[in-house]
Amino acid sequence: MNALTVSHHSVPSKVTQVLIVGAGPTGLIAANMLGLAEIRTIVVERNSSTSDIPKGIYIDDEFFRTLDTVGLADEIAEHCVSAAGVTYFSRFGFCVTRVRGFITQNGYGNRSAIWQPELERILVRGARRFASVTVQFGENLLDLDDREAVVVAGILNDSGVRQEIRADYVLGCDGGKSLVRKLLGIPMEGRSYKQPWVVVDVLNDSDASPFSKYFINPKRPTDSIPAPFHGRRFEFMLLPGEDPETMLEDRSLRRLFAPFRDFDNLEICRRAVYTFHALCVRTMRKGRVFLLGDAAHLMPPFGASGMNSGHRDASNLCWKFVAVFQGVASMATLETYEPERLDHTQAT
Repeated sequence: MNALTVSHHSVPSKVTQVLIVGAGPTGLIAANMLGLAEIRTIVVERNSSTSDIPKGIYIDDEFFRTLDTVGLADEIAEHCVSAAGVTYFSRFGFCVTRVRGFITQNGYGNRSAIWQPELERILVRGARRFASVTVQFGENLLDLDDREAVVVAGILNDSGVRQEIRADYVLGCDGGKSLVRKLLGIPMEGRSYKQPWVVVDVLNDSDASPFSKYFINPKRPTDSIPAPFHGRRFEFMLLPGEDPETMLEDRSLRRLFAPFRDFDNLEICRRAVYTFHALCVRTMRKGRVFLLGDAAHLMPPFGASGMNSGHRDASNLCWKFVAVFQGVASMATLETYEPERLDHTQAT
C-alpha cells in the first residue's frame, strides 16, 4: 500500500483488535456495536470533533433497532421527528397524494428525521461508555501496511506526533474522499448526474408539520423536510444555466424562497449544493481492511439511502467480527460481508 511521507515525532505503538478510521455515523455505530461485545476498538478521526452541520437527515427503522440494541434509541428519539410521512402538492397548492409515516414491526418509525450533529455526539458518548473503546479526534491516517497477520496503521495527530496502531482488522469509514480506499488502490465506478439542488437548513421555522412536503412544479421542483429543534430543510432544483455558487447567494435564495417564506426572517444554519452520485467500489475488502459507508458507495441524497446503507454495512460486519473474536465462527464468515453488502448496495 502507498504511504505518505511526513516529518514527525514517534511514540510507542498501540495494539487493538479493530481500528476504525472515521468517526461519522457509520464508524461510530460500528464502535458501539463492537464495544457492546467488549471488542478492543480504536476510532481515529482527522477532524477535531464531530460534525457541527446537518448533512444526513433521515434514519430508518433498521438503524433505530441497532440504536436500541446498543442502548441509545431512547436518547436519540428525544431529538428526532419520528414516522415522518410525505405529502405531494401540485403547482397550484392542492394535495395530489399523501404517504403516511408508520411504525414498522421493528417498533420504530419507517423513517425518522434526525439532527446529525446531535446523533454523532450521542454516538460518541455511547462508544466511550465501553472500556474497550477509544475515540481519538485530531488523528490523521498516514499509511497502512497489511502484514497478513496484522495491519499496521501510521497515525499523525494535530501536534505532529506519529504513532503506529497494530490492529487485527481495519474499517475504512472515512467518507467519500476516503484515504483508506485510496491507500488500498480501489477505484469507485459509476456516474454522477448533472442535476444539482440547493439545500438550505433553517432553524425555528414557522412550519411544524411532521412530514415532508414535495411541490411538484415543473418550473422548479421543491421540497421541505421536517427537522428536529423546529427546523426544516428546503431543497430547490437548479435549472440549466444556473451557477451553483451564485444560487447560494442571498439574492438568489431570496428569489427561491419567495413563494414559501420571507427570506430575510429566516434563521439559516447551512446552505449547500448537492450533486447526485451513483458510485460504488468493485470490492469492499482487501486483506484485513474493509470499506464501509461512503468510503465504499456514494448514493443520490433522495431516498436517504446513504447513511442507512452505511449502517447496514456496519451491522452486517460487526456481528461477524464478534462471532470470530469470540471463537463461535471461523474467519471465513468475514468473507460473506462483501457479496452480501455489495449486491444490496448496487441494487439500491
